[in-house]
Amino acid sequence: MDNQINIKKVAFISTRIAGTDGVSLEIEKWAKVLERIGLECYYITGEFNRPQERTHIIQEAHFDHPEIKSISDRAFGCELRTPKTNQRYNAINQDPSRQA
Repeated sequence: MDNQINIKKVAFISTRIAGTDGVSLEIEKWAKVLERIGLECYYITGEFNRPQERTHIIQEAHFDHPEIKSISDRAFGCELRTPKTNQRYNAINQDPSRQA
């Protein structure tokens, strides 16, 4: 039996895949390499400047989304997250409508 995996598609996941920041530029380089060897590249992100037909936007994935920014402000810069912050974080991660 052949244990080789036949991968045809890959997805890049990041808060933002746009502009000239380091992550976006690295993703662009990797996508070119992977497409040259025959893979289809897709993007899951909160902000993008990639082909729309290959991009899935999740607004809450962006670090500037108001709800995410609020959670981040409450979660970092303190020694202990509040139960309310934990509940909101867990609710976002468990909401099936927010799954890619």
